[in-house]
Amino acid sequence: MQTKTLLVLGLATAAAVAGAGWALNHQPEVRTEIATGGPLFPALMNQVNDVTRIDLVSAKGVATLARDGERWIVLQKDGYPADANLVKAAVVGVAQATIVDARTALPDLYDRIGVQDPDAKGATSTRLTLGAGDAPLASLILGNEAARGGPGQASTLYVRKAGEAQSWLVRGPAERLEADPMRWVDRTVPRLPRERLASVEIRQPDGTELRLSRASPTEPAFTATGLPEGAQPKASAIDETTGALGYLSFEDVGKTDPAWFKDGTTAVFRSFDGMVLTVRQARREDARWLTFDAAFDGEAAKAHAGAAGLLKPEEVEAQAKDWHARFAGWSFKVYDALGENFARKPDDVVQKES
Repeated sequence: MQTKTLLVLGLATAAAVAGAGWALNHQPEVRTEIATGGPLFPALMNQVNDVTRIDLVSAKGVATLARDGERWIVLQKDGYPADANLVKAAVVGVAQATIVDARTALPDLYDRIGVQDPDAKGATSTRLTLGAGDAPLASLILGNEAARGGPGQASTLYVRKAGEAQSWLVRGPAERLEADPMRWVDRTVPRLPRERLASVEIRQPDGTELRLSRASPTEPAFTATGLPEGAQPKASAIDETTGALGYLSFEDVGKTDPAWFKDGTTAVFRSFDGMVLTVRQARREDARWLTFDAAFDGEAAKAHAGAAGLLKPEEVEAQAKDWHARFAGWSFKVYDALGENFARKPDDVVQKES
């Protein structure tokens, strides 16, 4: 995630809002009444760069996003970075929301369109508040969708300004705004394509080690060492292990407690162009958690400099520094099937007799 694009929002959204009167300097307010076809929050377009906090509350949970210097973070996830594009879409989407028509102002009918307060019995709504520090700039109850827009297109949904009786049918925002902290985290993870990979070494707590390696980037197959004498390697298991960093994803994240990983496995992935990525794994509450740390091996990069499909040494060095800064100190919860690839034992890559 490029921190300098988090917010100032205008730089990345100028094209989308060119016809909506976007400006970084505040402009005089030109309309004071809500009207069909007009913005739900008339003043908000001139205040988007003042937003420093987003609060989302529903019956299912709470998500709080806060601006931290040039980036956004998710408070419920120990301050892990938020996805800049999602934050931008939320703020701009609310600012651009336009009224299609008025709907009910009777509280007894709110449940029909899902605009009850989130703490009401059976509520399915989400309250979203945009704030500048402690000062709220806009707060609304997000209700049911009337029509879902296509990719990147605004949906039509029912809303109600928090604290007001009148509800509205509005167009926008395009993205679904949910009070789930994991919905907002930056999902970037280290990606090391198999084409760059030279070796994987997986060490168990008892010292058992599995090594998968190949001599050059043009050699298609990896050789397994550490297997029982006479055992035949299982190609599919080797392919899954050496390709594990090509399709990795995670389902939860938090600050690392080194004690969790004291007796865990360690997998070291080395690329021909000098990337060294260490992946430690531990079980916590019957789930697999991983940590990542990256370093640059200049000698390895020199030995294969210029080979097809590899990055330049300076690119790998920069990537290693970025990964170290971004991921060191964090733990990532992964699905069992993904975690297995970072903890395989020699017997796990042996062809079983049928």
